[in-house]
Amino acid sequence: MCSPEEIASRRLVEFIALDKGRGEIWAAGTIQRIQIDDLLDFVQAVEMIMLKLTGKVLNPSFRPLIKSRAGLAYDVLQAGGADLYDGGQGPAPQGVGHWYLRCEIDGNRWDVWFARLDELIKALYNIVEEAQADPYLRPISAPVRLNGHA
Repeated sequence: MCSPEEIASRRLVEFIALDKGRGEIWAAGTIQRIQIDDLLDFVQAVEMIMLKLTGKVLNPSFRPLIKSRAGLAYDVLQAGGADLYDGGQGPAPQGVGHWYLRCEIDGNRWDVWFARLDELIKALYNIVEEAQADPYLRPISAPVRLNGHA
C-alpha cells in the first residue's frame, strides 16, 4: 500500500504530448502510450493510468452520465507544454500547473492547465459534462439515388 505522499508524487505528470488521437503521458517514472478516438476514451485512459500508478481512481460522483458519445468527438484535442497555448483565452494563468490541454468540440473551446493526473481527469470529466449540455445534432444528409434506387 502506498503512503499518501507516494500517491501524490505518482500523480504528477512529468511529460505529456497528445495530438491527432495519439500521445504519451509520463508519470511516476513510466511512459504510457495512448491512442484515443474521442474525449471519453481519453479521460478513461488517463484514469486507468492513474489506477495503475497509484491504485486509486476518482470518486464515481465526479463521472457524469454519458448521454451521447457522438457528442464527445473532438475537433481539436492537444496536450503538452505551455508553448501550445496560443493566448486565445487571455493570458496564461499563473501557478496552476505547467501542462496545457486544448479541447474543441463543435465550436466550443476549453483550455485546461494541470500538474497532476487527478486534476486532468476532473477537468476532462467537466468537459464531458459541458459538451453534452447542448444536444448533439447529426449533420443533415440526403439520400443518394443511384440508378433509381435509394
